[in-house]
Parts: sequence; structure tokens; C-alpha cells
Amino acid sequence: MAPITRAFLLHDIEKPIVKGDIRLYLSHHLTKIAERYSIPLPWPSQEQLTALVDRAGDLFIFAVTALKFISDSHQCDPQAQLDFLLAEEYSEDGKPYKGMNHLYLRILRESIAGEVDDTVLQRFQSVVGTLVVLQDPLSMKVLGDLLRMRTEAVRGALAGLHAVIVVPSGKDQEIRLIHPSFVEFLTSRKRCSDDRLFIDEALHDLRLAKLCLSHMTKTLKRDICDIRDPSKFNSEITDLAERLKEHLPQHVKYACLYWASHLGKASSADDDIRICLTEFCETKLLQWMEVMSLLGDLPSAVHSLKLAEQYILASSSLHHLLHLVQDCHRFLLKYYEPISLSAAHIYYSALPFMPNSTLLETYGHEVGSSVRLLAGRKPSWSLCTRTLELGTGIAQSVTISPDGLTFASGHVNAVVRIWDVATGVVIMELNAHEKPITSVAYSPDGSIIASGSDDNSVRTWDVKTGKVGATWRGDDSHSDHRVICLTFSCDGRYIAFGSSNKLVRIWDLLQDPEAQYVVELKGHMGRITSLRFSPDGTQLATASNDHTVRIWTMEDVLRKEPEKVIEGVGNDTNGEDSDRMKAIVLLGHFFSINSVRYSSDGARIVTGSDDRSIRIWDSRTGHQIRVIYCHTKVSTLTVVDDGDYHYIVSGCEDSTIRVFDASSGELRATLEGHFGRAESINLSLAHNLMISSSSDFTIRLWNWSASLRDARAIVPPRASAIVGVSFSPNGNWIGAASVDGKVQLYRRDGVLITTLDSEARSWDSGAGFLFSPDSSRILTRRLDDMLLHLWDTSDGALIARPDAEDQSVSLDRVCFSPNNALLAAWSDSNDILLWETVNGTPIVTLRGHVETIRSVAFSPDSRRLVSGSDDGRIFVWDTMRHQLIMGLFGHDSPVVELMFSADGGVIMSRSKTKGFICWNAMTFKNIGGNPNTPVPYSSQTETGGRFNRGQWVGNWRIELEKDWMVLRSKPNAKGERMQKRLCWVPSTLRGRPLSSNRAEIRWDSHGSVAVCGVHTRRLAILDFSAMLELILGPRWNEE
Repeated sequence: MAPITRAFLLHDIEKPIVKGDIRLYLSHHLTKIAERYSIPLPWPSQEQLTALVDRAGDLFIFAVTALKFISDSHQCDPQAQLDFLLAEEYSEDGKPYKGMNHLYLRILRESIAGEVDDTVLQRFQSVVGTLVVLQDPLSMKVLGDLLRMRTEAVRGALAGLHAVIVVPSGKDQEIRLIHPSFVEFLTSRKRCSDDRLFIDEALHDLRLAKLCLSHMTKTLKRDICDIRDPSKFNSEITDLAERLKEHLPQHVKYACLYWASHLGKASSADDDIRICLTEFCETKLLQWMEVMSLLGDLPSAVHSLKLAEQYILASSSLHHLLHLVQDCHRFLLKYYEPISLSAAHIYYSALPFMPNSTLLETYGHEVGSSVRLLAGRKPSWSLCTRTLELGTGIAQSVTISPDGLTFASGHVNAVVRIWDVATGVVIMELNAHEKPITSVAYSPDGSIIASGSDDNSVRTWDVKTGKVGATWRGDDSHSDHRVICLTFSCDGRYIAFGSSNKLVRIWDLLQDPEAQYVVELKGHMGRITSLRFSPDGTQLATASNDHTVRIWTMEDVLRKEPEKVIEGVGNDTNGEDSDRMKAIVLLGHFFSINSVRYSSDGARIVTGSDDRSIRIWDSRTGHQIRVIYCHTKVSTLTVVDDGDYHYIVSGCEDSTIRVFDASSGELRATLEGHFGRAESINLSLAHNLMISSSSDFTIRLWNWSASLRDARAIVPPRASAIVGVSFSPNGNWIGAASVDGKVQLYRRDGVLITTLDSEARSWDSGAGFLFSPDSSRILTRRLDDMLLHLWDTSDGALIARPDAEDQSVSLDRVCFSPNNALLAAWSDSNDILLWETVNGTPIVTLRGHVETIRSVAFSPDSRRLVSGSDDGRIFVWDTMRHQLIMGLFGHDSPVVELMFSADGGVIMSRSKTKGFICWNAMTFKNIGGNPNTPVPYSSQTETGGRFNRGQWVGNWRIELEKDWMVLRSKPNAKGERMQKRLCWVPSTLRGRPLSSNRAEIRWDSHGSVAVCGVHTRRLAILDFSAMLELILGPRWNEE
């Protein structure tokens, strides 16, 4: 059947036809107006109708607007309105919109007819100018509040403008401009010939920016919605919408949303805007951010700060605010996650952890009763602007869109994600693959994303819709089709991808997708690990775990027939065979090559390998130009040609990203932050952006800044990673052991007291050193000669080197006596050694066990020592007389734990089979327990908490739940537990990815101070006492 409708464009229809339609339209509606106002027909006259049609030309909007003006119910005189429109001489001179200009001008002049003074014109400019530049329609009342005008004054300014503006009768209904052509007329000096009525958008944006800043400065305050409970997420505040309506006036809401939009379009800064912006930035930035979090519109906040930064940069009188606004922008990006979840955690989670900066100097007083960072604050912002924690699904590949606005990531959980660069928010998830995504790439025009997967397929996706485009799929019956890597050609026509079956395939996207027009290249002896087209598209470089790179000439490749395997056999082949062709082979690496890239001019090829080297090659001849030796395996790399600077950015096995000067091979910078090896790196020089993904379940965004480009060749030495931290029993000291063998002692307020250069050994208990019960001594063990070292914690002086001839004596086989006088150690030789702790003098060696000793414990008075061994025997020793008192027999498996009761009257023992026995410490009789029954209590005494839990404070204790510290109660009679969130903890302090669900954190004996930073290079001390006092009361630590 033929279609019953057809679409036409008005400008494609002949003008006489359009004029005829406009005449019919006007005649019909003017007749209805006449009937409504009881005007005798025919009305108007044919001459008047013709004149009106001539003025309309071919613009229907003229006819619509003219009818609204003539029928204005506020005038109630259609004939007078029509006469007014036709009174002025009119000539059709061919200028576009001549009729509309005439009509709009007549309407505007009529609206201010009579005695026109400055007040009338000022009111017109204020109201109509605001309507022109508004970012969102407002009601009469809200507009009046925004402009600081009475509602009646606003309505008066709009009187006579009903033909071009929807002016509602109610004060809460939105005012709307009827047609964009009216705005175009008002803002064009060529079209609006009356300067009194011309609207200068830049000036009105400046005026509105001042008003918005003024309203926010006057109204905003901390906890503006009176929520009072910082433990709640925004989504958990059930009446949030009502609270916002009650506490946040609509005109202030508009100001929060759009102040920066007006500022970004405003004219040059004057004194008024300087004063307004300075006061706002120095007093209300965080409160504004709080409102944006409550409104759920943090992406707009990010954009607003960027606009403000650009305006400040362009205005020399505002440069004093630049660092503050830049800090705020970095602050919002860095702590986007907790701020988006809870507005209150601007103060409770983000501000306490931010580095030293202008923002912290300005707003540091707002920290108040939140967590206090006693040590570990970074001296400045790092180059990493955002850390995106994935939870599950490592991103094996990342790629930045050509416009720099988005990036894509491919994950092991078979998902492709598209992210917004500005906010780090996921825009879209693409699901169609069945197995891990190994590689993703944008097409050169940014319209398509290609993804390769272990499910033997390559798929293309429409970036706008997220729909699957074409799909190439290998033979499902063979697992060796797994796609490892892929790349687009520079014209976007071809996708080259490499597989685990040693083949490189080139897919022509312009051919029928169902036909899967593919050329296959054979020559590598191992799986294809990386490939890239040259910038001009003439070459394809492919890398493999066969230790080689092959360079294919695309002209030769594309001459071959599709669906045919082409074998490239090396540098000495003449390529006469139709199934064989010449490929340049790069030889030099000794292990798998993980990454290959071209320089921007295509003259150089750069490769990174498991042999800990980066090599630079001549792409034309294949000759090796330079070798850069790295300290670890190179897992990925990219090449940066930035004017006169040429860099190689490499992702390394040791979790660092290293920047080398390509010309000299010198190391220029080391970027730290990841906790696992770098999986993928992508860099957009045009957008000053680098993105990296890692096996630590994070994606990081980096600022490729001038400070990095101009970095000196001398790179400062890296701080050693911390492998263990611990509180002293009295809670006054904190020890931190690092991989370089040093133990640093801190006061609990974070002040470094001394460094013990002992090459301390990391041990199973997690500290690498051992405090005495009174905290006056600390014991360490050297790595080189296995000697123990005893130190005085008050001044860091070495007291003695207790001589343990048996090198199997480790720190987890040592214990101090409760009176601090003795030190006991046991070894694989089945002996127990005793020393004095005053000067480290050896006392005696206790012998008697015939099998390996597993556990040792002192009695509370230090007069007795018990030891247990693999044969299940327990010996009781007199530490004063150095004699064996008694042997206890009851276990039939190794005794792994021994304890005395608090009064010393009971000895408790636990065997490897989890059975326990209680012994009378005076008579040595078995008084209870079962050697084959699991122990019903935790037999480990603690002076502080470890890992993700602190000590109980009454019925409460602090725990780490994923990335949040929470205060959690003991279960009540119904098994219910109360909890309150305290703060979010940055990944750099947790020290482990979220996926491990385990953080390396130590707690003091009060459960209020935590030490973080294990497996990082920065020790951080967190004090929760102010928060505990706020929640539990001022006497919380007396319970």
C-alpha cells in the first residue's frame, strides 16, 4: 500500500503555496477572534488581511505571534491591536526575518508605550534579559526571588508581552518564551534596531552570576537540610525530597545548579563579580558541593568547577582564586565516590584525607569532630586525579575516545564499559561476550568500539546506542581462536586482531559483515600479544610471545585473496609465492614481547618485554636503535611525542608506571598508586589525559601535565614499601617495618621519633618486630646474619644482640615475660633460650623437648614458663631456678597454643586438632576440656586490633566494611546489630584492593586509633576519638 502521509520541509515548498496557507490560517483564526469579541464580519478587510500576509512572508511563526498579539485578552481590543501592527510603513526588501523583526519590535514598543523612564527600561532589561539567558524555566515567584523583585513587579514587566511570552496567571507556574526566534531577535543588534530593547547576553549572564553567587553566599550552610546523621547515605534519607523543598529555596537551588554556566558565558570580570566570587569561594564552596550531592547532580558540579576555572584563568583580577578552585575540582574528582553517596562525607571522609592544599588551608576548620589524620597526609596532589575501584572484573584493556570525553574498558567478567572522563561515572555497559574481554579500541572517528574476547569473537558496538554492529566469530570447536589483542587502521576500515592460535587476522568492515571478509597472516610461532597499524596505515606491526615482532606491508597484504592464509617467512624472502610474502622480523628480545607501538611519525617502533627491556627499532629497516633496561617486566607501554619531547610510558610488573626519555633512555618519572601490575595504558596528549588499568581491580586517571613533561632526569628515590605496623602495648608508640630493613618508631600523634636500621624481617604476625609488654624494648631480626637486635624505644639505642646460634629463631618464636625482665626464644633444635632484657645477657638454655617446639607462654608473675611441642607434650619450667618442674601429657597432636589464666591458676592448651585442655597450674591435673573438642573461646590475647577490626569500646567497636569504617554494636537479645558509618577510607590507605576484602590495619588498645599503609609507601594514623565522643558521649573510653 502507498503511504497515507508524506513529510515536507517548508523551505522546499514554493512560496506562493506557503503564502496561501498562511492566508487561510490567518483568515480562519481572525474570524474566530471576531466572533469571540462580537466584531461584525467580514473582519478584517481583505486589504488588512493581505497586508498582514505580506508582513508574514513565508514564516508561520509570524502568523502565530501576530494572532496572539491581536487576541491579547489583557488588551481586549483586537481592532486596535491589528491597526497598531499595520500602522507602520512596510516594504519587503528581501532581508530574512524582516517581517518578524518588524512584528517583534512593534510588540515590544507597545509593551513599554507611554512615558518611558529608566525604571521601566531597567525592569524590562532585568526581567526579559533574565528570561533570555535562563538555563531552566522559572515560575513568577522564583524569578522574582532570584532577581530580588516583587512578583507584581515581574508581572508588570511582562504586561503586553503575552504574544511572545507565556505569562501564567498563577505565581507558581513557569514563564516560557514562545519561540526561539524571539530570543534571536532580542540578542542581535542587526535585527533589534532599538538599543533600549537589545539584550546583551554576556552582561545579563554576568548579572545573573552575581545574583546566584550572592544568594548562595547568604543562604548556604553546613547540613542545610538538618539531617544531623552523617552515617546515612543520601539514598537512606527517606524524606530527602521534602527536606530539600523545605530548606532549599527554589531560587537558591537554581543558583547552585547554574551559577557557573552564567559565569562561563559572562562578560569580563568587574569589581562586583570579583567580590562575589571571592566571598563564595572562600566560604561556601563545600556547602555548595553538599547541595549538589543531595540533589544527585555531582556531574554538573564537576562541569561547574571547570567553567569557573576557565573564567578565572581569563580574568587576571581573579587569579588569586585559581588554586582554590582547582583544588576543589581535584577534591571532587578524587573523592567523588563518598561525596556522591553522602553529602556529609565531604567533611567526614574527603576533607580529612585530602593532601595539603589551598582548599585544606581555607576549609580545614570544617573537619571538626570527624576522623583526624595524625600522620600520612600527602604534601600535594598527585598526578592521579581519580581512582575507579571495580570490585570485581579486572579491566584488561582501556582506550580513550578521540574527543577525550569518554573512555572504554574491557573486563574479565565479559563486560565492556563506557565511562565519562569528567566524572568517572559509567555511561553504558555493553553485554554480548561470553568470556573475558581482552582488548578494546575506538575507531578513529569515535563512533564505534571494537572488543576482542576469549570467546573467540570480535564485536563492534555503536557508541551512541550500545547496540552490537558486526561480529566475527572463530570456530567454537577450537579454543585456540581466543582473541588477545586488536586495533583499528587509521581510516577505520580495517580491524586487525591477533589470537592465541598464532594467527593475525585483518577484517574489512566495509564488506558485508556476514561474509566476514578476513585476511589471515601466518608467521609467528607463538600467540599474538600486541599489534598496531602505522600512523599512515602502510604497515602493521605484530608482537608475539615467540620473542619476535613482524612488520607487514599492508599494500602486499590487501592484494591477497580473502579467506586465505598468507605466510610471512622473514627478511630474506622475495615474496614471489602468492601465499607467501616478505615480512620484516625484529629479533633481540629474549622473552615474550607484551606490547608494540609506533611513534607518531611512524619512523620508530617501540616494544616492551618480559626480559625487562624496552627496545626502539627503525620501522623501515628493522634495525635496533636503542635498548632501555628496566628493573622489572614490562607488561604494557605507550609512546608519547609531545613537541620536542619524546617519551615511552611503560606499565611494569611491580605496579609502577615509568616514564622514559625516548631519546636518551633516561628515567624521567615514576608514577605510583597501583597495587598490582599495569594491564593497559592509554594516553591522549590532546586532552592531557592518561588512563591505566591494573590487576589490583582499579582504573586510574592521570593528569599528563607540564610538571611531568618537564621532570628532571634525576628521579628521587622511592620510599620503601611498608610491610608491617604495630602499636606498642601502652599505645604510645607505633612501629613500622619496611622492605629495606628499617623500623621507624612514631609517637601516636604521628611524630617520627627514630629509625632503627636493622633490616627487620617480615613475619607471620605481620609487624616485623616485637614490643616488650611495657613498651620499653623492641626486638628485631636482621636478614643478612639472622641476628636478633634489642633496642631501647625511648631513644632508639641498640641495647644488645642476643646471641641465637640457631638461625631458625625468628620473631614469631620469641616472647617477653610479663614483668619485662626476660626474653624467651625457641628454635628447630628443640631448645628454649632465656635472656635478660636489661642488657641482653643470656641466662640459660632449657633443654628437654625431643620434637619441635610450637608454642611458649609465661605465667602472669613471670616465674613459670610452659612450652608445647609436636609430640603433644607440655613442659612447665621454673624461670628462677631454670629447672623443669613437670611434664603434662594429654594431647596426641602438636600443641600450637598455650595460655595462662589472668590469675595464673589455670594453664590452657590447644592442639593442632583444635582440642583444648585446662590444667591446674599448682597440681598440674587435667581439670576440663577435651583434646578432641574444638576450643569454645578465642585463646589469643590482644593489646590492639588487627586487620579490619578494632577493640570493643563497651558494646561498640570500629570495623572496616569494604571501604567504609563503621561503628558496630554487639548483637542484642534478638541477634540484631546497630551500626553507624564513620568514614570512607581511600584505597591508598587500605593497602589492598576491595576484591581481597582484607585491609592491613592495626588498632590501639582503646580501639580509637588505627594505623594504615601496609603494602604502601605512606604510613597513616587515623584518630577516631572525636567521632566516638560525639556518638558515644564524652566518657566513651571509661566504659
